[in-house]
Amino acid sequence: MEEVNGKDEAKQCPQCAEALRTDAFRANPYEICFYCGGAWVPKGMLTAIGVPIPVLQIDRETERQCPGCVKRLWPGCIADVEIEFCKQCESIWFDGEELDRVAKSYRAETDWGQVRQEVSALLEFIRSVRRLMSLVKGVAG
Repeated sequence: MEEVNGKDEAKQCPQCAEALRTDAFRANPYEICFYCGGAWVPKGMLTAIGVPIPVLQIDRETERQCPGCVKRLWPGCIADVEIEFCKQCESIWFDGEELDRVAKSYRAETDWGQVRQEVSALLEFIRSVRRLMSLVKGVAG
């Protein structure tokens, strides 16, 4: 949790307004929503594993706010998957299965040995986090 105005506050999911939980992949932290499956990924996480990600921005902001800096998110596209990103802190918001779709696209289209292995590992990690999320929901429900 992050300290805001002298107290701890969790980042809020722009999709469902629930508190985001911090996790990490290969020592790169990101935030995930256990309720809707969305993920807030800081700028360096995917580039740290060598995946070049072109984000094509459309010149209009959305109604959603960045969990990191609370500025408006902007629509964009990564590997033919529509996403939202923050121009201010350069983080990316992935709804539910969007991160899976991006990882699968790079895994299918990439022949770069090490990058392909890293993307496959990322996809498996995402799947394991989602399995954990369903177990947590099952126990709480």
